[in-house]
Amino acid sequence: MIENLHLIVGYDTNRAIGFDQDMPWGRDLKDDLANFKQLTSGNTVIMGRKTYESIGRPLPNRMNIVISRQKDLSIDGVTVVSSLDEVQGLELPGTPYIMGGSQIYSLALPYVSKIIATEVNHSFGEADSYFDELDGSWVESSRKHHAADDRNAYNFDIVEYSRISTDSRLVYVDPSKVRSEDQLAEYERIFRDGVDPFSIEHRAEYTQGTRLYDGEYFWLFQNNWPYKNTRRHIMAVTRQHQVYMEDIPRGAGNELFQQYAELEKSDGYSLATICARFGFVMWTGASVAHFHTHLLIPEDGEDTYVESHELGELVINNSNWTAYKSANPHEHAREHFILVSNTEASYIHELEDDAGDELFQIMKELEGEYEFTHGGFAMRVGDRKQEGETQGRLICEFLTPKDTVYDDPSKKIRMTVSEDPAVDFKIST
Repeated sequence: MIENLHLIVGYDTNRAIGFDQDMPWGRDLKDDLANFKQLTSGNTVIMGRKTYESIGRPLPNRMNIVISRQKDLSIDGVTVVSSLDEVQGLELPGTPYIMGGSQIYSLALPYVSKIIATEVNHSFGEADSYFDELDGSWVESSRKHHAADDRNAYNFDIVEYSRISTDSRLVYVDPSKVRSEDQLAEYERIFRDGVDPFSIEHRAEYTQGTRLYDGEYFWLFQNNWPYKNTRRHIMAVTRQHQVYMEDIPRGAGNELFQQYAELEKSDGYSLATICARFGFVMWTGASVAHFHTHLLIPEDGEDTYVESHELGELVINNSNWTAYKSANPHEHAREHFILVSNTEASYIHELEDDAGDELFQIMKELEGEYEFTHGGFAMRVGDRKQEGETQGRLICEFLTPKDTVYDDPSKKIRMTVSEDPAVDFKIST
């Protein structure tokens, strides 16, 4: 990854870093601003698009890099990239500094070797973005106190944190997201080994469950650690290490839907949900940073859930699907779309042969246009209870949470099967 990557940040006693596209304390810490200028001048600064827009211009005497998933974005005097990985291939002057916002901080943190933090000794109340708590891999290496005076409205400390180890294995797995003691033991072993357990070269060693299919793009297996209230929990994993929807090649969606259609016929289930999360594991609540989908077949019982969606603006369509903005979006969603099949269908096998690729293509286009860095999708299939204008059609919900969701661990994307036993996909516990 990027060598000698540093991170520079300021936060209050609640770890708040921003409010309404500015720092909570505004420009009232002159010594902090001077320290920032001294550290970063002659070096490289890396930031998200929103952080750049809050500044409004390239910072002088520095290479300015903006990370944005907005297609065809061009800014004079700025190098625009679509991911942190792209930065790795650039020639960077001096020391590279990550300077926000909250999503970019979270994305970069596993690769950072030093943090320079301005810790403001005040609680500002209103805030809309925060800096993650540091784990045990960090140690404080220096601290300099600045008292409030005519240059600084508040007491603050400039603190340097050094990483004890530059181990970035959390990119592959996050053991804190597992659901059982035996799964925790296995994922702690995977974490120590620093490997991707879903990769073709490692999957045999890190047993996930009975393998059901090996294809060109996906392999499927019966999950050894199924979600509660499921009769079967089948996972489909990409053969290549991919994290975002845009990484999935054409052909993969059709192969996946063909396998789901075969499972519908062989299993004979009357109800199931297909769902997935994508993006970095620290944001999504997933335990493995490798694209995978879940087929959740609930235990037998009466389905009491009634599916109903309010459609808003039509956004995009193709021969198989039409995407609308949700007229009643989830309270924690920044963007929430409803993708509706153009033909009547209750099961995957009732769709056209190219419906999988066309669904993935719409999601990839939405991911790029609306700058999803993380999110999820879910589709209930089978004999569902439905109401409203989407009745008789297959529905796929596709969303990305608000940035602030990821400052509260209870609001990361969750996938559960409820006891009634309607299959539920939610971003709030």
